[in-house]
Amino acid sequence: MNGNILGQAISFAFYLLLCRIYTPDDFGVLAIFMSFAGMFAVFSTGNYKYALLLPEVDREGIADKLIKICICFSISSAIVSVPVFLIWGYFSGDIGSSNILLCTILLPIYVFFNGVWELLIFWHIKAENFKLMANVQIAQNSISSILKAGLYFLKNGTGLIIGSALGQGLAAVIFLIKDKRPLRLLKQKSDFSDIKRTAKRFSLYPKYSMTRDAINYLGSNLVFFMLGSYFNMAEIGFFSMAITLALRPLILVNNALNQNILQQVSNLMNNEQTIKPFIKKYLTAAGCIAIPAFAILYFVVKPLCILLLGQTWEQTGVFIQYMLPWLLVLNIFSPLSNISDLLGRQKTDMIFEVCGVLLRAVALSIGIALNDFNFAIIAYCASSFVITLCRGIWYVYIACTHKYPEQEW
Repeated sequence: MNGNILGQAISFAFYLLLCRIYTPDDFGVLAIFMSFAGMFAVFSTGNYKYALLLPEVDREGIADKLIKICICFSISSAIVSVPVFLIWGYFSGDIGSSNILLCTILLPIYVFFNGVWELLIFWHIKAENFKLMANVQIAQNSISSILKAGLYFLKNGTGLIIGSALGQGLAAVIFLIKDKRPLRLLKQKSDFSDIKRTAKRFSLYPKYSMTRDAINYLGSNLVFFMLGSYFNMAEIGFFSMAITLALRPLILVNNALNQNILQQVSNLMNNEQTIKPFIKKYLTAAGCIAIPAFAILYFVVKPLCILLLGQTWEQTGVFIQYMLPWLLVLNIFSPLSNISDLLGRQKTDMIFEVCGVLLRAVALSIGIALNDFNFAIIAYCASSFVITLCRGIWYVYIACTHKYPEQEW
């Protein structure tokens, strides 16, 4: 968690500079690239990374097969990302622009190395190498930020895109340099039929968990996918900066909490202990910290954006105010999101995702019909608040009511 916070602090410090050397339009272009990159990154391990945490993986010695399956998904996702992005560029009318061509080159690189990164994160969660994870996360944020600042002279946000792609790739390489065991497992000879059986055995992860994550990502980035063709890049850039300053750091910190909660719940399940006391303790602590913090943040976020980023970025502070109720419930419940994977409730979780996407799409469509970007963002944040709250309550319910087979008998 400290590694995530320090890494985000480094990124934030650089954003004080980046907002003065890049324009809102540049950040709008970056938002479109990262939306597509993140979408294909969801498929980059087939979510077989979660299977690495299961106790039977160690007992049966099948970690090498899971790693190979994850790498196959990473390569496939990287390849497929190119034609899909070109099709989007064609229909958006930007197919001949330099930004589209650059993104087409860097997109598969980002997607592949993101898959490697995610695989290694779960490998080190299993091994409890949290210090190494923290150090590499700090390195990733530092490298990406330095590259973005150093390439400021490139036009149309090109430096932002290159910095993001290369930062992700170099971070994955550093992980592999520090711990070569995953590479050694990858080199082990495996019978194709064994790999196929392993893939089939854990097929719930790509079937429900990966699909759920893809739908979740689509819902979270509908703003860029839907509004990018109807409103100008400056408006997209303002909201993108709001996401960068508010939502993405929150998600990264929550991911750190998620990794710790995932390990704690996994240990409780392995020992067939009840999860309810742990969940109750977490919710009490999270609520006591988050609710007063977000209440104060509402009054200070707008002047803070002006002070730190400049008068040009005032609208970003307004967008963050719209987001705060959603961010509050996300802050409390997001660290519990992988409980559905551990309890085998992926199908129901995916239904929540589908409902969330439909609700957000309707909200954004109304904003487009009214030709009002502000209304579209307000409606999007309100719909996100509703679905996140309902889903979070469900996480708590399934965790607190979970029983083991012996207890049920």
